[in-house]
This record gives sequence, C-alpha cells and structure tokens, in this order.
Amino acid sequence: MKKLLPIGAALALLTSCSMYRNSVVYNTKSIDYSSYSKNGFFITESNSVNFNYSPISSLSSIFISGYAETDMAAPPKEIKEAKFKDDVYSGPSKTGYVKKGTYVEATEEGVIKQLYEKALEVGATGIINLKISPITYTTKEGNILIKGYQGSGMAIKK
Repeated sequence: MKKLLPIGAALALLTSCSMYRNSVVYNTKSIDYSSYSKNGFFITESNSVNFNYSPISSLSSIFISGYAETDMAAPPKEIKEAKFKDDVYSGPSKTGYVKKGTYVEATEEGVIKQLYEKALEVGATGIINLKISPITYTTKEGNILIKGYQGSGMAIKK
C-alpha cells in the first residue's frame, strides 16, 4: 500500500493540470501561372530577369471578400455612394454597402487576375517582382482570419 501511494500522487500531479497547446495546421497552396504564359504573358516573383525589358508601370491591387451585385469578371470602375437602407439594421446605410448579392471569397488568383488585366490595359507583356500578401484581422477570441489579399508588381514590356 505504501508503494502505491507515491505512484498515485505522482500520477495525480502529472495529469491534474494540462497545458493548452495549439495544433499545427499546414496549408500548402499552388498558384498556376500557365494560363498566362500560354497567352504569351510573363509572370515572375523574382525582381530580376535574364532578358531586356522596358518598365511600364507599378501595379497594385486589393481584393477583399464581400458581397457583389455585379459580375466580378468586370468590377465597377467607381463606387457611387448609395442612398438605401441597410438590410441588417433597417436604417440608412452608413457605409454605402449592404449585405446582398453574391458573396465573393477573395483569393490570390483573383488578385493576380486583376493585376494581369491592368497590365494588359497599359500595354505590358509581363509582371515582375510579383508580391501577394494576405490582409488579416483578429477576432475577439484571438483567431487570425484572412479577409482579403493585396498584390503588387512591375508591369514590363519584353
């Protein structure tokens, strides 16, 4: 009996208080640039390339998840202030945005598509030094969530 008492006490001490541990989550993604290269458009994350080029312009884009009433393939050029009521609070909308329409999830591919379209508008045949970063926020509980992405790069002409 005397031998069981120290063993029982040791087990109680070792198992009575457990520490909270975060679990590790791996999220590996791949962004496919092949559809752009098939059209003769060059994209790289490198800030230098081994061919001659002319710099055209700096590009930047922000894509935030939200509700869209229009087709995201052709986003509106400008957003006019809305004069309507908010569906949630039934009062005048303070932001001009109302949760209606189709919810669009922001993606890295969406930012690249916006940069690509803008590069074509300015006559570019490529983008170098492509950078994409998540736009995050922290909830009250301390969780970090992604609400969108921002991208930038230099439009070039080969």
